[in-house]
Amino acid sequence: MSGMAEKPTTRSPWWSRSRGLPPAAYGSWVESLPGRTTRILAWARTESGFCIGTPSALSYGNENGWRHLGWHQIERGGCDEATGELG
Repeated sequence: MSGMAEKPTTRSPWWSRSRGLPPAAYGSWVESLPGRTTRILAWARTESGFCIGTPSALSYGNENGWRHLGWHQIERGGCDEATGELG
């Protein structure tokens, strides 16, 4: 139809299930979560891999292995605004 704007054929990686996390990291992370929800709220790169926040846990690691902490296991935390590091 002429005069109608075409819809983009690609979607932003943010709206994908992986939220733009590199495929290898996403795949290994999902495999490390048997039976858990894999909805990513946010993620960031770290010096040794990635940090991933989900509704039930905070995960950190890389394709070689992941650690998962339930939010109930975290007593306190913060962010250093100067460096952007979690602490």
